Amino acid sequence: MASPGRASRTKFSEDAMLISLASEAEKRLDAKRKQRKEAKAAVMQRQESLQRKEAQKLNATFREKAEVEKTIMESRMNVLLSGGKADAGLSVGTDIVQTVAGEKLVSLRQQLDQALQSKTMVESSKSTLRFAIEDLKDRLEEREEELSQALIDLKMYRQKYQQEEGARLLMEKNAEEYSKEVDRMREQVLPLSQEIETQKQANAELQERLASLGDVQSSSSKVSEKLDATLKELAESRAETAAAKDSNKRFEQEVDRLREQLKTMGEKSKGSEEANKLRTQLEDEQLAKGRLERQVTKMQPRIDQLEKDLTESEAQLSDLKAEKRKTQREQRQMQTQITELQTELNVLKATMKK
Repeated sequence: MASPGRASRTKFSEDAMLISLASEAEKRLDAKRKQRKEAKAAVMQRQESLQRKEAQKLNATFREKAEVEKTIMESRMNVLLSGGKADAGLSVGTDIVQTVAGEKLVSLRQQLDQALQSKTMVESSKSTLRFAIEDLKDRLEEREEELSQALIDLKMYRQKYQQEEGARLLMEKNAEEYSKEVDRMREQVLPLSQEIETQKQANAELQERLASLGDVQSSSSKVSEKLDATLKELAESRAETAAAKDSNKRFEQEVDRLREQLKTMGEKSKGSEEANKLRTQLEDEQLAKGRLERQVTKMQPRIDQLEKDLTESEAQLSDLKAEKRKTQREQRQMQTQITELQTELNVLKATMKK
């Protein structure tokens, strides 16, 4: 898109060229007027010169004719005065004079006819020339009217040009201010663009972290499964331990009962079969109690380890969930910032396009 400054400069060049052409047309009009005046003066001068020459020629012919006629009349008068009695020599001389005068008179008449013909031709040429001059004058007047209208149009154009020139100067001033505003907006857009790029990079890192959270989620699922298995195994172990403790308690009660029974029977039943049976049963109960105690003792480290694993798994699962919530919150904040920055950048770009 062309800038306002470049367009105004192009318009200014076109206007300057039109003004130059109009000035040249005005100069040509003045030259035509001057040429027309000079041509008219030359034609008039030529007509006057031709008329003077023809008049001089006619006057000379008339004078010569008058002189010849005068000579003839004088000769005739001389003949009349002589009474017809002149001698032969005088008569011959008079005849010669009359003959010469007649020939000269014929010649003068021919010259007069030629002069009259020339005058007629001059008058005809003068009339033709007059018509040509009138036609030329009409055409020049039409041309002058056209040029006068062109001058009026030129004046109107100059007024319009002055108005447009004022508008152009105002546009150039506005263009400079607009250019400054655009530069200021660009200075604002540049850090915004950089900040958006930074936010996009951070968002990409968050996306990677979220992608890694998928693995964490898988690990969390595995930890949860492991935790469930541990809880199940711990519950079973605790149930077995409780059952063993109950059995041990029953064994202890039975042993206590058998001991009381043996004590009650006393020394008198010391060697009896029933006493021996009770002792054997008591020993069996004690052996079973010992086995249960050893079993419980053996199971206790596993129970402790299961409880430790359970605590660690719960802590790890809690950390994973907290990390996931934190990352998701950061991503939402980052996306909001990117959207706001992008909106501000679009507004600035739209303002710059205007």
